[in-house]
Amino acid sequence: AGLAAVALFGIWLISRRIVRPLKTSVNVANQIAEGDLRVGFSVESRDEIGQMMAAMKHMIAYLKNVADLAEQVANNDLSVTVVPKSERDTLNHSLSKMVENLRRVSAENTRSMAAIEERNQAMIEQNWLKDGISQLSAALAGDLPLTEMCERAIRFVARYVKAGHGVLYTYHPQQQVLRLAAAFAFTERDHLSNEYRLGEGVIGQVAFERAPILMKHPPQTESEIVTGTTRLAPVN
Repeated sequence: AGLAAVALFGIWLISRRIVRPLKTSVNVANQIAEGDLRVGFSVESRDEIGQMMAAMKHMIAYLKNVADLAEQVANNDLSVTVVPKSERDTLNHSLSKMVENLRRVSAENTRSMAAIEERNQAMIEQNWLKDGISQLSAALAGDLPLTEMCERAIRFVARYVKAGHGVLYTYHPQQQVLRLAAAFAFTERDHLSNEYRLGEGVIGQVAFERAPILMKHPPQTESEIVTGTTRLAPVN
C-alpha cells in the first residue's frame, strides 16, 4: 500500500508537471488562434515542456511585432522598415511587399494629384485671362477718343491685376517714340521721362520686344506706392 501510494504520488507529480503546462499552452494557442496576443505566462522549467513554452513566447513576440507594423501601415505610416527573420519568413516578406506596393501607389497618387492641380491652375489662369480680355473689350466698346480709351484701359487693367499704380504709353510711328497717355494712381516725377524711344529703358525694351519684363524688388525711391497713410515700394 505504501509503495502504491508513493507511486501514485509520483505519477501525480509528473502529470502535474506535464499536464499543467500543456493546458497553458493549449489556452495560449486558442487565444492566438482568435487573434488575441495579450497573453502572458511564465516558463518554469528547462525541459522539453519549458522549451516549448519559451518557443511560444518567441512566437507571440514575433506576431506582436508584425501586428505593430501592420498597425503603423494602417495609420498611413509607410516609413516602417520590415525586416524578415529569414528567407522562410513568409509573413514579413508579404508585409514588406505590401508596404512597397503602397509606397508606389502613394507616390503615383501624389504625382497624379500634382498633375491635376497643375492642370486646374492652368485652367484658372486661362479663364482669368479670358475673363479679363472680355471685360476689357466691354469697357473699351464704343467710339471713344484715344485719350479716354487709354484712361479706361489703364484703370481696368490696374484694378484687374491689383496693381498699386500703372502707366500706359502709346506708340507714335512717325517719331518712333512712346508717350505717356494715361496713368493710374501715379505721380509724375520731374526726373522721370514721359517719352521713350524703342529699346530705351525698360519701357522702350518691352515695346521693342513686345514681351513683358518682370522686375522684382525695384528700387524704393523709383517706385513708391503712395496712399493716404503709407509710402511703400511694391514687391514686383
